[in-house]
Amino acid sequence: RAIQPRDGEREMLSNHQINEAHAFYSWLYKTYRPLMFYHAYHYSADKSAAEDIVHDALEKLLAKYESLCKMDCNRLASYIVLTIRSAAISRWRNDKSRLRVMESLQVEDSELPSAEDILMHSINAEAIRLAWEALSDEDQTLLGQKYMLDMSNSELSMIYQCTETTVRSKLFRAKNRLKQALKRIEEVNTNDE
Repeated sequence: RAIQPRDGEREMLSNHQINEAHAFYSWLYKTYRPLMFYHAYHYSADKSAAEDIVHDALEKLLAKYESLCKMDCNRLASYIVLTIRSAAISRWRNDKSRLRVMESLQVEDSELPSAEDILMHSINAEAIRLAWEALSDEDQTLLGQKYMLDMSNSELSMIYQCTETTVRSKLFRAKNRLKQALKRIEEVNTNDE
C-alpha cells in the first residue's frame, strides 16, 4: 500500500517538499527495510501481519518527516525500531479486541449476560481505560510488553539494559501505579453516585 500524506499535510507541503519527502521515504524504506521487517517479524510470526506493522509504522513516520531528516543514522534506527514496536502493540490491541468481539458473538443465548452485567462490565472497562491513560508512556510500554506481548523478564532486561531483578521492580511499581490510578477512578465514581 502506498503511503500518502493526509489532506491537511498535502496542503502544507509544496510540490518541492512533497518530492523531497517522497525521496526521503524511499531512501528510508530501502535503507531500513531489513531492520523494520526483522523487528516486525519479532512481534508477529505472520508475514502479512509483519507487512501491516511496517506499513502502520511508515504512516507514523510520515508525520515526523521534519524531525527524522535531522536525526543521525543511529538515532533514526532506534526511532524506527520504537515505532515498529508501537505499531505492533497497536495492531495487537486491535486484533485482540476484534477477537474478543468475534468470540462474544459465538456465545449461546443461554449464556448471554444480563443488562446489569453488561452495564457493570462497561463501567469497569471504562475505569480500566482511564487508569491506563493516567499511566506514563514508560509504564504503558513496560506493562504492554510484559502482559500484552508476553515478553519474559529476561527479554525485558535486554531491552532496558538492566538486570531481571530491576525489571521485576519496575513491573511491580508500574502495576502499583495502575492499581492506584484505578482506585482513584473508582473512588470518584463512587462519590459521584
